[in-house]
Amino acid sequence: MDSRTIDAYNQNAIRFYERYKSVRHDWNALFSSDIHSVRKILDIGCGSGENILRYREIGWEAFGTENSSGLRDRILQDHPDLADCISLDSLPFGDLLLFGGRFTHIICQAVLQHIPPESLFQSLFSIRKQIALGGFLSISIPKSRNDLDSTYRDAEGRLHYLHEPERIQLLLERMGFVTLHRRESGDSLDREGIEWVEILVQKRLEDISSLDKVESILNRDSKNTTYKLALFRSFCDIAVQANHSVGFDNGRVLIPLHLVAEKWVSYYIPLLANHFIPQREGETESKNHLAFRSAMEDMIARISPNRKPGSRDPIEIYEIFLSKIALTKTNRIIDVDLGQSIKSLLKILEKAIVNGPVTHSGSSIVMKEKGKEDEKILRYRHPSSNFPIASISIPMEMWKEFLIFGHWIRDAVLLKWAEETVRYDKGNTFRVSAILEILLLDISPDRTQNLSRKIFEPIPAKTCIWSGQYIQENYAIDHLIPFSLSRNNQLWNLLPSDPIVNHKKSDQLPGEVVLKHSESNIFHYWDILSQSDFSNRFYYELKNFTGQNLERDAGWKTILWEAFRESVETIALHRGVERWGG
Repeated sequence: MDSRTIDAYNQNAIRFYERYKSVRHDWNALFSSDIHSVRKILDIGCGSGENILRYREIGWEAFGTENSSGLRDRILQDHPDLADCISLDSLPFGDLLLFGGRFTHIICQAVLQHIPPESLFQSLFSIRKQIALGGFLSISIPKSRNDLDSTYRDAEGRLHYLHEPERIQLLLERMGFVTLHRRESGDSLDREGIEWVEILVQKRLEDISSLDKVESILNRDSKNTTYKLALFRSFCDIAVQANHSVGFDNGRVLIPLHLVAEKWVSYYIPLLANHFIPQREGETESKNHLAFRSAMEDMIARISPNRKPGSRDPIEIYEIFLSKIALTKTNRIIDVDLGQSIKSLLKILEKAIVNGPVTHSGSSIVMKEKGKEDEKILRYRHPSSNFPIASISIPMEMWKEFLIFGHWIRDAVLLKWAEETVRYDKGNTFRVSAILEILLLDISPDRTQNLSRKIFEPIPAKTCIWSGQYIQENYAIDHLIPFSLSRNNQLWNLLPSDPIVNHKKSDQLPGEVVLKHSESNIFHYWDILSQSDFSNRFYYELKNFTGQNLERDAGWKTILWEAFRESVETIALHRGVERWGG
């Protein structure tokens, strides 16, 4: 919470205290549960302390936190017996376990709008740590306010962030919560132009999600090309590598179409660079080609003009594509012909994606949602004021499956892709194992480290990101988030480390203490990347990973750091991997 907002609460504590005393909520109707023999509740941002008093009266263990010292002091003037029940703490709580934790019920009313977007995940994650299995969390946030100025402050100087309710709901569900209830309501203080959204979630007793729709499309949908497999593979990768780039619209998730097309480039280059490998039923070298085959072959030939089919290096081609795509997007590319070839390819890919798998996926499933028969699972969505880029719209429930189970879905997709390719191969030239080897070329981590070494090699005194110690002549390039868990070869994720330390860390995720001690070292290398000859690619990858254009943002390192931390914690939650303590 920013200092002006805290000052506003402190300076007007008496007025806010009286205002909040008049607010009444029927929490009992929401918090109906038979699984807890003892009920322990926490009110975050407890305001007037009324909820604490109310639940203590009916025999609950009730506690609260308040960020404003002025408000807390005012509560204790009337109720000094609450001194040990209300702490002066603010979100995010970090590792702090409030009042012993294990709360069966938590209220977070009109608080999150004061938390900046980059701290939202850590705030919700720290709340999660306080809740017992099966416990309830009720959150209320403003849906709209007409009393904010151009800097999103109200007349009292408080800063309000109008977070998308869907984003908060999705974050909570990624953390292992189940949504039980969501409702919109007017303002409890009868203020005009202010509307609220209330979300009630329950922490899962066990994390189980349905993959029926995904499985049906992969295994029962008719397929005469590998397009549907490429589409689902891209969803798996974007869920891990660029989740912040998605948007939300009425219970659906909007996946940027250009990101899907760029992923397809990496998938199909190994298949098209050297040998003819059919990717649709009935395709031969002379007929029935993929819609984008000629355009991709043209780009490949321009990137490798001195190499003929059979001797081209697919990874090198894709690395050059990555270096050029950021320049192409900002019209800075020097090679005009190559830039035009890349633009033409991406345009053709986007059209093929929309007209093919987006239009036809889900033919094996009949959707019965809100009384609508045969509702499309995947939809193309034109740019709008809410989400100003073309996108693929999918149900939020399905997107959750890619977020949580994407690593398993991806493996199933690759195997199915290899099997389909062999089925299309009427000459019996290829085996499944050979196609799998080709499909996996794009995710080899070793070769992509060469660019990172090229950037860091000139630095005379390199330090290990994890130990902080100077590195002698030999050094390793380590993935901050292990490649085996994220498939992420973006520049920000590849930094120098001591070979011995790198070996000890191996494929483990860094623990919280290690991350805290390594923050300044990581920031140092991010600064170097941002000023290197590959800064365009660096910032382009940051935009895809964080969902924000950070090139001219003074706080870009903090925003990237929070997105990185979110990725680490969610991968740890979903994969159950060991954390490295240094």
